[in-house]
Amino acid sequence: MREGVGAATRGARVPRGWTGPERRLWAAARAGTWLDLDDRFGSPEPEEAWGRRTIRAEALRTVLTAGVGPESERRVRLRGARITGPLELRGVTCATTLILQHCLLTDPVDLTGAELPEVAFLGCRVPELRLGWLTTAGSVRVYRTEVAGPLYMTEARIGRRLTLAESRAGLVTAIGVSVGGDLDARDLVAGPVELTGARVEGRVRLGGAVVGDGGCAVRLAGANCAGDLEGAGLRAAGLVDLRTATVGGRVVLDRAELAGTGRAEPREPAGRAEKEWPGPEALLAEGLSARGDFSLRDARVRGEVRLTSAQVGGSLILSRASLENPDGWALQADRSVIGSGFFARHGFHARGALVLRDARIDGPVILSGGRIEAPDGRAFNASGINTTGGFFARDAFSCTGELRLSSAQIGGPLDLATARLSCGNSGNALEATGAAVEGDIRAAGLTATGTVDLSTIRVSGHLRMTSARLRDAATPGSGSLLLAAAAVTGSVELGEIDVDGHLDLREAEIADRVRLGGARLRGAGGRSLRATGLRAGQLRMRFAEPPGGRVTLAGAAVDALADHVASWPAEAPEQPDGSGPIDLNGFTYQRLDSTLTVDQRLDWLARATPTFEPQPYEQLAACYRQLGREREARRVLREKLRRQHAAAGPPRRAWGWVQRIAVGYGYQPGRAVAWFTGLLVAGALWFARARCARPGQTGPGLCPVKADEHPTWDPLLYSLDLLIPVVDIGHDKAWDPVGWDKAVALGLMAAGWVLATTVIAAAGRALNRT
Repeated sequence: MREGVGAATRGARVPRGWTGPERRLWAAARAGTWLDLDDRFGSPEPEEAWGRRTIRAEALRTVLTAGVGPESERRVRLRGARITGPLELRGVTCATTLILQHCLLTDPVDLTGAELPEVAFLGCRVPELRLGWLTTAGSVRVYRTEVAGPLYMTEARIGRRLTLAESRAGLVTAIGVSVGGDLDARDLVAGPVELTGARVEGRVRLGGAVVGDGGCAVRLAGANCAGDLEGAGLRAAGLVDLRTATVGGRVVLDRAELAGTGRAEPREPAGRAEKEWPGPEALLAEGLSARGDFSLRDARVRGEVRLTSAQVGGSLILSRASLENPDGWALQADRSVIGSGFFARHGFHARGALVLRDARIDGPVILSGGRIEAPDGRAFNASGINTTGGFFARDAFSCTGELRLSSAQIGGPLDLATARLSCGNSGNALEATGAAVEGDIRAAGLTATGTVDLSTIRVSGHLRMTSARLRDAATPGSGSLLLAAAAVTGSVELGEIDVDGHLDLREAEIADRVRLGGARLRGAGGRSLRATGLRAGQLRMRFAEPPGGRVTLAGAAVDALADHVASWPAEAPEQPDGSGPIDLNGFTYQRLDSTLTVDQRLDWLARATPTFEPQPYEQLAACYRQLGREREARRVLREKLRRQHAAAGPPRRAWGWVQRIAVGYGYQPGRAVAWFTGLLVAGALWFARARCARPGQTGPGLCPVKADEHPTWDPLLYSLDLLIPVVDIGHDKAWDPVGWDKAVALGLMAAGWVLATTVIAAAGRALNRT
């Protein structure tokens, strides 16, 4: 049963046996004034001097419960007293306010379950203060007060403010406390501060507080704060626990110094791609909901900051902060939702990994000028992140360890200009496979040690990585740029890029051009350019020096090819599979923008096809023909047929040689005319000197087969009849050559058949081309 105001003490008389200070306290309460016993609180005095200022706790309790003083404002206001004995008001209900200033209490104060209008301890010293389940319509002030032991406020109900500012306490336990106004603990010095489940209708103010003893320094798990959670300058020796807390305003921990020394609970490995990191936990805010910003600007944190599944209505601000957890995660914000951007710039430094997997950020991610060091793994893991304002990691941003953006959805540019990325002990410096970028990728001046993997990325804009430097890590060829199956609606600008490994453009879809002007592809690992199946408007390959490895364009298709002599490997060794340093099989292009001569082009094709392939020759000839350069086209096709026959067996090789000599494989018909004319003239001259030596048939020309039936001898028509197969003009069968004449006649007949066959074959090829 709760104790009320005693009827026996409602009278006007002071109780008997009270000391002078106690009688004065009674009188002051009746008058509604202060009792000021001594304002030199804490000054050195002999023990006997305290006698003039000593009041028994029992007398103080009597004054409180007697209900003396003006009914409109019943207050006990006492300054400079020493209060002896335990002040116990457990379960008491009274209408008198208790205000103690500069008082020394020798024994604990217990107001558990009491109900008073207001309670204040101002500049006091007390061994222990118990305010659990206290109910007050006004404020509770424990200001500049030293509590040697614990301060208990579990389930207290405070109608207005709770003030703990500038006080000292062994520990503060206020589980489930309810405060109608602000909870002000600025500059509090205490051990652990327990505020689990607190309900605060105003702000929670912890600015400048020094709390913790190495365990849990501040616990606000499940708390509900209608205003801001202010902790600027907070120094916590241990964990700050904000799990599942609800904050109606901002969470401000600017300039805080948080030193985590352990873990909230053991964590078993879960078989995930990320290892479960050891190390201390400094700030836990899993499931936190804050309407405003979450700010750690200029903070110094040793241990993990965990914001998994948190919801922040404003921005997450880490600018100029220092997060240190070198053996684990510096920041973990998986699945968090951030309303106005992520800012870790202007000198931000993290020793440990930052993890934002599957986070949603309605605003930009800005890391520009920051530095992250996690050489043993992924320094920044934002796979699956969704941000509407772009991703900015420029201005000499430094990341030691993998920067991972796989499957990210970036609603703006991806800006890595002048960034410095290093893969550390892993293979990738940047991994953004499957990401979607609704804007440009800007990486001019990027320096990366390790692979930059942008395979299957989708870019709604341009990709500009001019003057970038990609260096090998431990493995030759690891300093590569991978754009396999990438889709870019604009151009890919890689001018002056310097790559130790290779450039991979396999199956990429580039709506505009791919520009490699002034690039250096050193080809460590044997490859320089892999562009199998590439689709692009234009491919500009005007390198600063010949590639150091193989160039593959098999199956690629571009509208225009711009190159020069240095675009292609000069003396790259033949591959183990018999392929050459260049692979052009299936490569198609419509235009050539180049100063290469046709002979240089043929040398290019010869290096591309150590084992003969017809398609590259046909493609080059078709391109020349489309440009109106028919002569060069025929030259290419002759070379194609020469190599085709050279790659065949001996009979076809010999037949090809004949066609080449006779008619240039049908592409030099003038040769057939020249050969025919030459043979005709030679035959006519030979047979013009012929004489018949038969008895009775002497005379010029060959001997007739029938002496009385033959045409008039004509060496020219005879030679013509021998050279033209099938057609008979009546001369070759009328004369009977012998000896050398017979040999010459057979030679002319054979030559005629060869010429006719080669001409027919050439005509067939011409018809096929048509």
